[in-house]
Amino acid sequence: NATLPLLHLSTNGLLAGIVVSLIFIIMVSHEIVAAFVTITTKNLKSTRSLQHFLILTSIYLLNVFLIFASKMGIIEWSFFSVSPFFLITVSGILGIWGFIQREEVHENILGDEPLRLYFFLSLTLVTFGTMTYFLSSASDMMIDVFEDFIVAAHFGGGLIFTLYVIANFAPMLAKNLSVYKILYKPETMPHFTFRLMAVIATFAVLSWAVSWKTYLNQMAASYYHAQGDLYLAKGEDSTAETFYHKSIQFRNQNLHAHYALASIYASKVESIKERKEYEKAVEWTPSVPLYLNLARAYSHQGDVLESALTLDEGKRKFPKSGELQNAVGLSFLKLKEADSALYFFQKAKGINSTKNIAETNLLAASASLKVNHPIDSAISLGSAGSNGIIANELAIANLRKDKMGTEGKFSNDTSLNIYEAVTLCNYLINQKETVDTTLIRSAIKLSRKEANDPFAEQLLISSAQALYAHDMIKEALQIVREVSYAIGDGKYFSLVLKTKPDQTTSLPDDEKYYFCRYKISFTDKLLFEKTVNAIADHQLRAQAIIDRSKKWFAMDESEEAAALLGQLNTVYSRNINQQVANLKLMLAAEKGDWQYVQKYSPETEISFGQRIYFEALLATQNGNQKEAEQKFSYLEKANNQFEEGVVAAARFFANDSNNLKHFSVLVEGLLAKPNSVKILKQHAVMAAALGFADAAQDSLDKLRKILPEASFKKFLGEHPDYFGVMK
Repeated sequence: NATLPLLHLSTNGLLAGIVVSLIFIIMVSHEIVAAFVTITTKNLKSTRSLQHFLILTSIYLLNVFLIFASKMGIIEWSFFSVSPFFLITVSGILGIWGFIQREEVHENILGDEPLRLYFFLSLTLVTFGTMTYFLSSASDMMIDVFEDFIVAAHFGGGLIFTLYVIANFAPMLAKNLSVYKILYKPETMPHFTFRLMAVIATFAVLSWAVSWKTYLNQMAASYYHAQGDLYLAKGEDSTAETFYHKSIQFRNQNLHAHYALASIYASKVESIKERKEYEKAVEWTPSVPLYLNLARAYSHQGDVLESALTLDEGKRKFPKSGELQNAVGLSFLKLKEADSALYFFQKAKGINSTKNIAETNLLAASASLKVNHPIDSAISLGSAGSNGIIANELAIANLRKDKMGTEGKFSNDTSLNIYEAVTLCNYLINQKETVDTTLIRSAIKLSRKEANDPFAEQLLISSAQALYAHDMIKEALQIVREVSYAIGDGKYFSLVLKTKPDQTTSLPDDEKYYFCRYKISFTDKLLFEKTVNAIADHQLRAQAIIDRSKKWFAMDESEEAAALLGQLNTVYSRNINQQVANLKLMLAAEKGDWQYVQKYSPETEISFGQRIYFEALLATQNGNQKEAEQKFSYLEKANNQFEEGVVAAARFFANDSNNLKHFSVLVEGLLAKPNSVKILKQHAVMAAALGFADAAQDSLDKLRKILPEASFKKFLGEHPDYFGVMK
């Protein structure tokens, strides 16, 4: 049984739908001109039916031609332009009445009148259903085909039908007779002749602008990317990718396929492929969303400058786009260019479509950059859920320690959007001394609801600050502890400690442990020793020391890590003893103490990856190159989260002839763990050795941010040949 059977049916029936749609477009292409005949001849009091018909028809055909010429890039026309889909909609509606009027023409084809009408209605439904499918799936190429065909058919068919009317009924029109009653009973030019010439005229108009092969390629490409959409909806990304590539083979100017491929690569975290698809799409079919996505792709890769240049190019091509102006502002904000960021936010604010979001960002930038931006002295809480302006005005007031005047009340919704949640948090902080405790209780209650999980942490902390201001200190601290335990982050423990400055010893043992783990910096050894020695529970004290030792080890500071472990001399729980033994083995391997590794690795509980790692190192020391190569090859492919394994494999294969392949393992390791000190160090060294100066400098820049200054300088000093200039 096929999954998504209706989608299968609609996708595989698209070719038939396209053919029916093109036939239907030609069938009704003259209906608007036919309506002009009815309008000008139905009123018997009219004295100039022919002149009125010719004026209306001339204006209509001229506008249709200008729309077509503008669409083909022959002229620039924006004074008065309607959508081709509006034309076909009007023609389709008029076509129902017109089909009934053509009864004499069709009676020899379909004898039964209801059957004829049902046939026409069926064609109408298939046509509009097919067009709706392509419009809803953003099929740019098929939309382009339909638009061109609709306009060409309405011009060609309308022009020929005008000649048909003049040839058969010009004298009657001149006499102001009711021509609409006999419109399909011609005397001179038969109806079939009009139909044949209308088809020829339609294709002549199309061929004048574009080769007919282009339209066939666009239709084939649309069919294949529709198949890709089908398999993408089924979760079969590989099959979908194949169809999208097939679609691009027929038509490279294929926004839909490039966009879909970019989304597939994004889901696979293949950022380079994702970026290339956006680059191809921008080259062939530039649009505002494409420039935004390409800039985002550059930004995610850390190339903020290229992101800014991409947005600048998009801004030049689409100067009236508020979205691009806003994005440029965000880009300059990341580059710490305050004046430029604020300037572009102001420009985006002047465009209606981005007024609210730009003002929200303008306020956020003002707060972030500490710019004295004016804000309202009073706000209305009733509109808090519509945009982020009120939330950010409250945030600025909080930074300035100003209390704002407020009007209205918060909505009674139990599910908050991001604007409502942030406004409520900032309001609780701004009005903490005077806010009604009922609202505080309501905020706490809202934080417990599943729908508000994304904001629960902020709601609880804001509520805790308001409770504290109301002298409900015990409850406030209880909420802070709850949040800290729930998120495993010590950033809120500073709020607890502010209530008891320099009295960490009065905290419970579990809070002392979390304070050691999350709050104390690497450089503050005295505070760590003071706090850890105050932990009465020797198991918790040991765990705090192990955690800190692991952090030093991750920072590639083995001596510091070993010194900390040296403080643990007694027997602890089985879990703690295993952690100590495991970490000592890893430190021994880093130090090159192979006797220790060989002696204790068999009896220590370690992961399979670690076992292969130790065996590979020992094989290297014993001169067993073949075994070492096999095991390091495994480490390269098995787990790029295992930093020591990735680095050891890269070092082992550093002199291999295929060193670029092994270098790519480090790149993949950084994708998995972008802040790994050990992988960054090896990546910097190997990139410099291979002549990739930019890549080496990028890793050095990251290391400079992560490592203590002394550790960073020590690393540079260990590799003077590579990093003598890059400092």
